[in-house]
Amino acid sequence: MTRRPWRVVVLAVVVALGVGAGVTWAVAPAPTPSWVQPTVTDAAQVEVSARDFAGERSVPVTAALSEQRELLLPDGGVLRETACAVGEAIESGSAPFLVDDHRVLALHTSTPLWRDLGVGIRGDDVRAVQEELTRLGHEVEATGYYGAGTAAAMSQVWVDATGEEKVTSLALSRVVWLPDREVVAAGCPLQVGPSPRGRSPWWRAGA
Repeated sequence: MTRRPWRVVVLAVVVALGVGAGVTWAVAPAPTPSWVQPTVTDAAQVEVSARDFAGERSVPVTAALSEQRELLLPDGGVLRETACAVGEAIESGSAPFLVDDHRVLALHTSTPLWRDLGVGIRGDDVRAVQEELTRLGHEVEATGYYGAGTAAAMSQVWVDATGEEKVTSLALSRVVWLPDREVVAAGCPLQVGPSPRGRSPWWRAGA
């Protein structure tokens, strides 16, 4: 009779150990698979490469030649000297030609000159001359009236360019009109010697 309680105690201990092991197995976290383990990488060992990107692209471009222009030398006379040379520039306010015994003044104005100018004349052509005289460094008010101030400035420009005596008026036969402040010759059709009858082209540019 004394052996039964001992067996009961042993059985209870065995059962308790089994239950404890089951609880421990159920609570303990499952091991993480190796294929999901994070990989530790040393940032200093990562290779970084660089390359330039200029964003260059092809753009269609069309080149167009400017319209041909011809400037006319005053009618008649013998061309004794010319400063026209292909690729060379002629500036407004210079005297690039010698016709007969007088120089010819090259002058740029916003509108082509079409008549002789002198004291008392009014018009847009006078105003254009006054604007160019101002650009050349002379204090002239662009009123459109050719007065004493304009005559004095014109005279000084003439002397500086030609070295000849002062003139107060601007004769059309003594001036070559320039479409720009500076022109570059693409051709010089008029050579030294007698000029053909009629106004002759001395300078050509463009296609």
